[in-house]
Amino acid sequence: MDINTAAKKSKYGRKALLPDLKRSYQFKVGFTQSEYKKLAAQAEQAGIAESELIRKFALSKEVKTPSQINKFAYAELAKLANNLNQLARVANHTGIIESHNLIMRTFESVQSLRQQLLGTQ
Repeated sequence: MDINTAAKKSKYGRKALLPDLKRSYQFKVGFTQSEYKKLAAQAEQAGIAESELIRKFALSKEVKTPSQINKFAYAELAKLANNLNQLARVANHTGIIESHNLIMRTFESVQSLRQQLLGTQ
């Protein structure tokens, strides 16, 4: 008897799986058309079903928790975001943006920090 099957044999159809091997839980996941095409192509290239590909990706990736994120960079990002918010309020109130260069430098700093937090820089 296969170790993947339960001791109880079914008269018809597939043998029952052991409880540890039975996939009882499902998630509904949405994809754009381009995302789906990319996923389908990867699954076809690997010779597996789309669901198996998603399962392999999901279970093999480590998800970073907030405690793993550089807290200093996150705090700096919060400060810069606050500065941008203040500048946006002034611009909305007066209708004039006098410090365009400051806003752009701040925005670039925010983008840079975001990339650092994501590990892409």
